[in-house]
Amino acid sequence: LTTPLISASENSSPSSHPPLSSPSTCKTSLLCIVCFFLGITQTLPLAILIPESLDLGLSTGSASLIVAAWPAASLLVLVIQPLLNKINSILYLLLFGLLYTLSSCSFYLLVTLPPHSYLILAILARLTSGTCLFLLNNKTAVILTSHLGDVDKVSSLWEVFNSAGQAGGAYVGSWLCGWFQGMGGRGFPLTMCTGGGVLVVVVVVLVLCDTTPQDTPRDTPR
Repeated sequence: LTTPLISASENSSPSSHPPLSSPSTCKTSLLCIVCFFLGITQTLPLAILIPESLDLGLSTGSASLIVAAWPAASLLVLVIQPLLNKINSILYLLLFGLLYTLSSCSFYLLVTLPPHSYLILAILARLTSGTCLFLLNNKTAVILTSHLGDVDKVSSLWEVFNSAGQAGGAYVGSWLCGWFQGMGGRGFPLTMCTGGGVLVVVVVVLVLCDTTPQDTPRDTPR
């Protein structure tokens, strides 16, 4: 699910409802940065998830199931997204941001479990974090569309910044894992926790952007 789903009930085409305000450059920049870090968060574990799971005693096939749980979450999103459109925007962001962080940070304890317990709970954690991130991606697109009032421009910005984040996420995750291990820590779970910490900051920025009043309306030519 590369491009977020934008609810028709929350957004409409710019031709039918032209933007009433001049988009703030600062707010637009913040939302672009958010798109970038959402991309990083998505691919952060990819380079380390399978090798670290193999070190914990799993087979290659079992470790692959943990990776596959993430894209499988997109099917769940398609089912539950329409049910969530009526939830208060701030509650939506805080709820799924918290669930993502908890599921990512749970790996700090999961790596201490026996292989079969780790496998089952890791699949559930990845399914949860994948669902939450897809939902946050969708809400980010909604906020960005509401701010810019141009669906085509939003799609372009999302593709550029989110794809750039995804491209660098795996490298960042691999580097962080090695750095934590070099410092004497447990690199794999600490890297997963870092992803959860990054999302906390992202959600805070999204809440601020979503609650910031619209800019002053454009002057109408006389």
